[in-house]
Parts: sequence; C-alpha cells; structure tokens
Amino acid sequence: ALRDAVPVPRGVLRDGVVLRANPASERLLEASSGSLVGQVFDELVPAFRERQSDRSVLEVRTRDGARVPVEASVGRARAAECELVVVLLHDVRPRIEAEARLLRASTHDALTGLHNRAYLDVRRGEIERGRRAFAAVIADVDGLKIVNDELGHDAGDRLLERAADALRAAVGEGDFAVRLGGDEFALLLLDADEPRLRAAIEQVRARVEQLAREGDGPALSLSLGGALREDDEPLAPVLKRADTRMYQDKTARRAARGQLRR
Repeated sequence: ALRDAVPVPRGVLRDGVVLRANPASERLLEASSGSLVGQVFDELVPAFRERQSDRSVLEVRTRDGARVPVEASVGRARAAECELVVVLLHDVRPRIEAEARLLRASTHDALTGLHNRAYLDVRRGEIERGRRAFAAVIADVDGLKIVNDELGHDAGDRLLERAADALRAAVGEGDFAVRLGGDEFALLLLDADEPRLRAAIEQVRARVEQLAREGDGPALSLSLGGALREDDEPLAPVLKRADTRMYQDKTARRAARGQLRR
C-alpha cells in the first residue's frame, strides 16, 4: 500500500498492539518482514510509555543494542468502534549530527581545530568567577607573513597547524588552547600557579623543537609570553600582560639572532 511505502517508520496500534508496520519501521528496529505485527509496542520501544507528549524525542534500541534517537509523533483515529493510534518515528540522528557540526564550527577554528575567540568569550565568565587562579600564555608565529609572501598561503597554513600542535602539548585537564586570529594564539591554564605556567611554556618550546626536527618546509618559531591572574582581576589584563611579555620575548629573540649573524 502507498502508506506502507513512505520512508518514515510508521506503525498502527490498537490497544498498544501493532496492527501494521511499514518496511521503514522494520528496518529501524531491525525486524524481519511482518514480524512486528502482533507485538506490544511498549515492549518494542520501552521509552514510548514514558514520553511526555504526543510529539517527543526518545530512544529506540535496535536488536544489536544500538541506541537510535527518534522523534515520535502520535496521532489517533477511530475505526470500527475502536481507537487506533498511528505512530511515526523520525530518525533525528542527521539533525543531531548537523547541530553538532554547527556548534563545533561556531566554537572552533576551521584550520587548526583549536577553539576560537568566540569559545573564549563563552568561557570568560566561568574563568573569571570568584578568585579562581588561572594563567594565560600568548603565542605568536614568527615570520608568518614572510612565509605567506614567499612560499604561499598553503605553507603558511601548515605553519599555523604546527603552532596549534605545539600548544596542544601543554594542554592539561581543564585547560584549552585558542586561535585568537591570524598568527596569534592563547593557552588558558586553569587552577595554575607559577611553576605550572613555566612548565607549560617549556612544553610548548620542546614541542616546537621536536616539530622542527621532524618536519619539512619552513621551521616553526613561536614567541611566547605568560601571565598569572592577580587577585580577582578579569581575564583581559592577564591576556594583556601575557601579550606584552610575548613581544618582549620576540624582541629578545630577534636581537639574539642578530648577534649570531654578526
């Protein structure tokens, strides 16, 4: 019948027992043709009895134990002095996966996979709450413009990806790394003290050296600066101090390279 050919899983119940189930419902529940008829629907889909309304999201468990989120829509009709219940089960996995992709895109940098500035803004209130200790590291990719101009943006993108790799080396439980934009990154260390801050910077530098030995193309060079929260100050001044120290590091390293050339 045409109704049975619809792609949405559909079942007709009387007194909770399946009178008809289309092929789509049999595929969803991994049942053989005709085997759903005569079964109690609440036993096939236990979550159905706990639904809050005639349109609700619940889980269907397949024969192999997989959990499938579906949106159940329930309608009613009368036929031959009895009430029939029509149940449509819309598989919402594609919608959930699309929402997850959109959420990730809104909080992550597409190139490096690190969090983005929008994510940092979302976490800002949590980070600043009370007198919680935290530290920030600012990292800047040295010479990115020269690489982009001389070798092309693909080479520059690989350099940015390696910078993200280096920052991940210092991310501990609760910490996170952010691409702020362009060639600038931040590392947020929660519940951190001075030794943890120094250790994080050294972990990043060690990973940069390792990547330089392993990789081809232009070598990654990062200027780094870190700062600890003082008292209950907000995040912005901590980032500013870390940024100032990053530029001090960049200036010192440029001077050192100049002396080596001489």
